[in-house]
Amino acid sequence: MQVSMCIRPLWEDLKHLKRPLLIVAGEKDTKFKDISQRMCSEITQHGECGCDERDGDELCDMIVIPDAGHAVHVENPLPLVRAVRKFLQKLH
Repeated sequence: MQVSMCIRPLWEDLKHLKRPLLIVAGEKDTKFKDISQRMCSEITQHGECGCDERDGDELCDMIVIPDAGHAVHVENPLPLVRAVRKFLQKLH
């Protein structure tokens, strides 16, 4: 049995982001690191001001975790935890 799913790309939605987003990529995961950089660029260029009045530059933080591939949370969790903690503290 084959299930056909129609998944629409979410790139257009990035232009309407109103809340801060932390994008995480592993240093060794070149494919998703490049995609993450494109996402962050899209957000900073086109991001709308949200209810907390942030501009595009404040809507997106990107962190590249050293010595990690696609499974950042398994391969190098401590820098990930630090990045998430720093991101959350910045929100308050």
